[in-house]
Amino acid sequence: MDRRTFGKKVSVIAAALAGSGALAACGGGDDDSVGTNPTTPPTTPLAPLPTTRFSSDRLVLSEPMLQLPTADTVRVVWFTEFEGKDHQVRYGASLDRAVPATSRKMSRMYEDKTSKVTGRTYTGVTERDIWRHEATVTGLTAGVRVPYVAVSSDGTKAMRSDDNTLQALPTAGQTTRLLLTSDLQLKKMAAANYERVAETLAPIDGVLFAGDLVNVPNRASEWFDNNVPDAPPFFAAMQGTMTKWQPTSTYTGGALLQNAWIMPILGNHEYSGRWRPQTNDLGTMFNDPQPLWYAEMRYAQQAATINPTNDPKVRATWIADNSFETISYEEMFTLPEGPEGKRYYSQRLGDVHVIAMDGNRIWRGWGANSKGKLSETLADVNNPDAWGFGDFQFWPFGKARASTPGCRAYWKAPSSNRPSTRS
Repeated sequence: MDRRTFGKKVSVIAAALAGSGALAACGGGDDDSVGTNPTTPPTTPLAPLPTTRFSSDRLVLSEPMLQLPTADTVRVVWFTEFEGKDHQVRYGASLDRAVPATSRKMSRMYEDKTSKVTGRTYTGVTERDIWRHEATVTGLTAGVRVPYVAVSSDGTKAMRSDDNTLQALPTAGQTTRLLLTSDLQLKKMAAANYERVAETLAPIDGVLFAGDLVNVPNRASEWFDNNVPDAPPFFAAMQGTMTKWQPTSTYTGGALLQNAWIMPILGNHEYSGRWRPQTNDLGTMFNDPQPLWYAEMRYAQQAATINPTNDPKVRATWIADNSFETISYEEMFTLPEGPEGKRYYSQRLGDVHVIAMDGNRIWRGWGANSKGKLSETLADVNNPDAWGFGDFQFWPFGKARASTPGCRAYWKAPSSNRPSTRS
């Protein structure tokens, strides 16, 4: 039983209805149209589309999904277990336009001995080479769906996704279907639930995901290809590809993200703790965060050794690796950004205004003599590196918190390295 079983995350996605009639704008209506814009013809003929589909290759880890719509653009994102080449999105009524995708390797996608991937076994913490591809489609018009497919080559063969549609950000007064959901976390009935959403409501325009997308954010298979029956990985459940990874699955999931942009917010399961892969597995590291202020204090004590050139990137990496991080989430999604990046943001979607907030904390158990609610073992009383620090909030949460005295408390550590007072 981990820290998450003792309480509920406090991430929030709040939809503030803007003006009268906003409820009608949130649902219903069958007036979605598939348009032909953009209409400008391509300057050079394109190669014929490949016939091989993404669904036939297990090294293609997801179908394309939509992210960050604007007034006239949207991002198309998909993942492969090869770097490949010639990644692009073909779009338009005749799929006669193309935009190249940029690719980057995910930096913290790993497996360990508890991971379940067909045909593979893992012992220690093992990195997986997973590549994220993103293309920006431009020239869109609000309210008009445009056909598209994603195309990739693994170096020997080219492959394509199924036929999908994309669209720009809705405008005021536009009928908009939004799915508010959360806590997928490999849950048994997630695939069934999203399959029913697709059957009854598709195409929806957007997915608002209020945190806890997976259980352990740096375990790649929880996102893509977990093969444990009745434990659907995130993309399989939300893209209708369950039988690709679990051939005997009763449910397929719902093909939602291919045609609807997703806007998630951090849940406590998107936070992972101290990065110590040489000694801990992914689950242990996930449950092992320490407060940011403590990592900053420890860094200051050792900065001359850790970072003799005073490189700000080295400092930031060391502090994150010794406190907590949201690297996989940050790399997975292109999102609207607030003053501190993707942790919280605000976005207008037609007649709905979405406010996404991050108020997460670490959840601790009550067990005696354990790393819990300030109940460390006697052996660890004088060793703060082994403490859990109780139910602390990852980031201060409140008005003007950055300039408010007392937002961060610092230990005054004597030479014995034993905290004695708190300022």
